[in-house]
Formats: sequence, structure tokens, C-alpha cells
Amino acid sequence: MNSWKVAVLSVDTIILSLVLLVAPQRDFLANLGSGIIILVCMTAILTYGIPSIHEQTHLRPELILAMILGIPYLAVLFTGASGIGEFPMFLIWYLIPSFLMLLSGRIQNKWVSSLLLIGGAGMLWIGFDHRYTRVLFEGYSDDYLFNSIWMAAVALVSIDGKIQTNQAFDNGIYPTKEGTRIANIVTPIASLIIVPFGLVTGFLQWKPKIEATAVIVGFIGIFLTISLQEELIFRGITLRELDRLGENITNHKIWGRVSLVMVSILFSLTHWNNESNKYVWHYFFAAFIAGLAYGIAYRRGGMFGAMLSHTLVDWVWALLLKRSN
Repeated sequence: MNSWKVAVLSVDTIILSLVLLVAPQRDFLANLGSGIIILVCMTAILTYGIPSIHEQTHLRPELILAMILGIPYLAVLFTGASGIGEFPMFLIWYLIPSFLMLLSGRIQNKWVSSLLLIGGAGMLWIGFDHRYTRVLFEGYSDDYLFNSIWMAAVALVSIDGKIQTNQAFDNGIYPTKEGTRIANIVTPIASLIIVPFGLVTGFLQWKPKIEATAVIVGFIGIFLTISLQEELIFRGITLRELDRLGENITNHKIWGRVSLVMVSILFSLTHWNNESNKYVWHYFFAAFIAGLAYGIAYRRGGMFGAMLSHTLVDWVWALLLKRSN
């Protein structure tokens, strides 16, 4: 067996074991369905998120996308609480966005291609962020977990794994020295702004809750179900496409700064529905500063740099802090 197949199978097994341990289902059928979803989606994420593996597979994204969209939906249909009645949600927030993103790769005009890709990614995110697609997973103990993994798989396959930055190095979602280095620089800087601001305003409370499972499983969970999705949509697709469009613009440095701020604002707005009215603007500011940090990490350290920085911020937050109600 090829080394890349062994690597994918090993990671699939580890992630599946963690999911079955942390989010056990109510019966055998639901467990079977969750296993199918994780194996199919994680295989796609690893295959299309790691360039060295993707180059060896020579798979047609159209065929793989059909499998990614179809198999999890069938698994949910037969083993979860959702059924044919949820097909409109599946069509609007999964099928149409993936078609637009896939189509963008077939368009020669750079502006049209980028707009289709950003638009499709935005639709995919809206369905996910506004909980429209979580209804598909109502029969599972953790609908967010399965929905997030599925969304990441659909996005990665739709863009055919093209998540590189404007840097020269090859940068998928796998660990890199440069990504680790830049994440260790931007994370404390962003935290030194966000945490004191949150504590002084009352938005955050100091509530350490360090447990062995939270330390290990929490880090992996944040990396795969929060950082991957958010960084893929906002930095790996949206910021990347804006950077690509600005390459031939005379004032490309100004364009780069403006696009970084714009994407950070968009990122902040997606957190609007996650907080009570009292602290909406506090969360907006915190997410904006974090978005700037993740954008810089992405440009300097690729997807892994952005994902690691995002994971570290959320991980420390989960272990040591709590948002006020």
C-alpha cells in the first residue's frame, strides 16, 4: 500500500475513534452513519488539503464531489432524523454553492472566476453559520461536528485543493515550519489585545477549566471543526482570491491592506449572531483583531499558519476564559 494511503487511513482511524468517543450516537445505525460521514469527508479533506497527497491521486473533482455530497446525505437520510423533506436545504446550501465553486475553475476570466468562487464559498458559509444545514443532522448527538466536517470537505473538493497563498512555498493544511513560526508570533500579539480588552469590559471572565480531555481532544476538535472551516472560507478562498485579483493592480500594496481589512470585517460579522446584544460590539472587535492576525498568518505561513493561530486563540480561550452572558 502506498505511503499516502497508509497516512490517510491512519488519520481517518484516529479521527473516527475520537468522534465515536466524544460524540457517541444513540444507536448502532446512527453510529454507523457517523462513521461513514467521517471516513468519507476526512478522506476528502486529507486528499485535497495536502498537496503532496493530492498530486499522487489524479482524481477528478467532479466525481469526488458527487461522492462527498451524496454519500453523507444518504448516510444522514437512512441513519439520522433528517429525510427527503430537508432536500431544499441540501440543494440551496450545499449543491448550488459547490456547483458555483467548481464552475469557477472552468472560467478563464479571472474576475468572473473569483467572484463565482467567493460567492459560492459565501453561500456555503451562510448555510453553515446560520444553522440552516444543521437540521440535516438532527438525529446526531453533535450536529455541528458532522456539518462542519462535511462543509470543509465540500469546499476543499470544489476548489480542487487550490488553497495556496501568494508565497512560494507549498502550503496545504498540514504542519509546516513557517506556518508554526508565524502562528507563534501573531497569536500572542492578538491575544495581548483581545484578552485585556475582554476582561476590562466584562466581555470575558477568567474561568480556568483545564481537563486532560479538553486539552487534547479540544485542540484537535477546534483545529478540525472551527479553524479549518473558517480559515478555508475567509482566508483560503476569499482573501486568496482578492490577493489574486490585486496582483496586476498598480497600487497592489494598498489593495492588499484594504482586502485584509475587508475580509476581517466580514469575519467579524459572522460572529454577530453568536453573542447577546450587550456584548455584540465587543465580540465584533475581538473577532476583527483576530481576523487581522489570521490574515497575516495566512499570507506569511499559509493555511496551516492561519489554522494554527486560530486554533491556539480559541483553545486558550476555551481553557482559561468564558464569555459573559
